Amino acid sequence: MFRFNKDTYSYVWPRDGAFVSMGLDAAGYFHVTQRFFNFCAKILSKEGFLYQKYYPDGSLGSTWHPWSNSSHNFQLPIQEDETALVIYSLWNHYLQARDIEYIGPLYEPLVCKAADFMVSYRDKETKLPLASYDLWEENWGISTFTASAVFGGLKAASNLARLFGDSRRAKKYDNAAIEVKEAVLQDLYDSKNERFLKMLRPDEKGVLTRDNTVDSSVYGVFEFGVLPADDPRVEKTMKTVEKILTVKSKSGGIARYQNDHYQRGTQNVDKVPGNPWFICTLWLAEWYIAKNELDKGLKLMKWVIDRASRTGILAEQINPYTNESLSVAPLT
Repeated sequence: MFRFNKDTYSYVWPRDGAFVSMGLDAAGYFHVTQRFFNFCAKILSKEGFLYQKYYPDGSLGSTWHPWSNSSHNFQLPIQEDETALVIYSLWNHYLQARDIEYIGPLYEPLVCKAADFMVSYRDKETKLPLASYDLWEENWGISTFTASAVFGGLKAASNLARLFGDSRRAKKYDNAAIEVKEAVLQDLYDSKNERFLKMLRPDEKGVLTRDNTVDSSVYGVFEFGVLPADDPRVEKTMKTVEKILTVKSKSGGIARYQNDHYQRGTQNVDKVPGNPWFICTLWLAEWYIAKNELDKGLKLMKWVIDRASRTGILAEQINPYTNESLSVAPLT
């Protein structure tokens, strides 16, 4: 791992914490996830966003995200989906725990602050979120995953506002969510190729260029409720993901995106678009399960289980020829 990162994974990523909290809440560990949400309320910036990662004491972790671009213009070094997913997972927590008395003290300092940031951090013309780094922590732009997460975060904030009788904010967040959804469908869907884009990339003058790379993270469109899993646009997108990103070697599984260089051990991109990642394979399984195609979903889940370590740990990715674990293990 140090060969690629020069660092460890001993940090708190708000995105990872949000996903883990949803799993823990589903299992009934509400007291554990409450500590995570308390932590997020503590570290949220005064502007309402979360940075890339943190130490357990709340101080900022090291980052490779710059504060300025190549033209020395300011850019916010964040991955906006991390802010959105904390609010999304907090609403999920409430649906599981129904602990309104716990969420009450977090409403103003966490929910409203983060939601107000998401409302304001948008392009005035397109209504899309402004650029930030993608969930892979590599590219600056407006990704389909991040925009979908922002939609989900704003809908969650609207639901929480309604829960507390705050109709003004509920309407504000809901209207912003609708605008984001419309913008995703208009600007991040490629009607020619019949699938969602990886992202829009702005140049130094702000002109947006489409990135058509097939990327597994576009599953966020159905995961966060922009469209249902059986919508034809989602269907064609996910079928393309499966066709292009299935690793055609001994291992099988789904790669992150086309021509993924991270931890790569082969240049045979036709058969191996990237190393197989467990999380990307499970995203495809989620889609099949959401469509009630359970046999296909369970087949992918069995693929994951068969490649876990003897202790049940799942690595970040595996070698496409030997099934050996690669990079950090476990990956949340």
